[in-house]
Amino acid sequence: MGWCPWQTWSWSVVMNMMFEKKEIHKCTWQHPGSKRWHCIDYIIMRQCQRHMCSVVMVLRSADCWTNHKLLQGQLRIRVPMKKPRLVLRKRFEVGALKDEKICRRFSEKVSERVASKWQSATSTAEKWEVIRDGLKDVGGSVLGWETKRQPDWFKESISVLKDGIDKRNMLFGRWLRSGKVSDCQRYVAQRRIEAGAVKKAKNEWLQKKAEEVERRLLSGHTGGGCWRSMTEIQKGSAGMRPVMNRVVRKSSGEVCVDRGEQLRRWNEHFSTMLNIRSSYQEDAISETPNHPADESLDAPPSDDEVLEALAKLKNGKAGLLPEMRKCCSAELLEYLMELFSNVWLEGDIPF
Repeated sequence: MGWCPWQTWSWSVVMNMMFEKKEIHKCTWQHPGSKRWHCIDYIIMRQCQRHMCSVVMVLRSADCWTNHKLLQGQLRIRVPMKKPRLVLRKRFEVGALKDEKICRRFSEKVSERVASKWQSATSTAEKWEVIRDGLKDVGGSVLGWETKRQPDWFKESISVLKDGIDKRNMLFGRWLRSGKVSDCQRYVAQRRIEAGAVKKAKNEWLQKKAEEVERRLLSGHTGGGCWRSMTEIQKGSAGMRPVMNRVVRKSSGEVCVDRGEQLRRWNEHFSTMLNIRSSYQEDAISETPNHPADESLDAPPSDDEVLEALAKLKNGKAGLLPEMRKCCSAELLEYLMELFSNVWLEGDIPF
């Protein structure tokens, strides 16, 4: 390879030899005396890039005004696209609210935090900020943040499995540091024990959910609670699935990376979709009979209506999770009632 001193055959490949072709599609030059065909033209690529080459062959009809044939190579070139860097929003560890002590402590802390700043709030927006900041601050200090997405059965069984998992991790670290066979055997034995405990905890969780569904069906309740338990069983048996990030794009097609840009885009979308003037006939409206006004709809929401609305909230939503609001005491409900009454009477919705 004197003609190509820079070429190193350890990481290069001649693409002419990678495809099975007839002789007429391999040779590029004909000797003027012997009239024999020879291959004197080559396509050389790196080993790591040879998957980009789809075919290499000689075009017989292309003479290019010489005694050479044209050597053609087809490449599939893919331009790598940079994925937008999205800022993932942190979620509160609401699974800890299933513990009665933590739930009671969270409710007391939120009530104390809101009561200490409620008198200084005068407007509707300030009152909403007091409740929102109280839930966020107490949620971060009492509940903590969710570090990893885990299935529901594992979250509910973590108190039973935590000691065994910590012991397994400790034995694994000791084996890595020492490298002894005895430490490896202890780690393998503990790993086998912990795998059995995890499987047992999962089966018990699935059995409990199945009994809950069966009990609801036998009692005649076939509403949302029954279907919710069945969905949890399906998710628990199927395992975790990757969550795809939802990309919000501008009207021009560009990706909205910033949270503020996404909110402005949603505002623009709904303003153009909902604020559409419709054509109508005045005669048709005047001929439509008028029904008597229902004065009860103008009354502010009652305590029962607010409690019913809070109970219907779907768990697992982003932001201030419904589980946090459902766990709060009756004292916080009084502040929520006052906030809703101000919104109802003033017509100002805080954001």
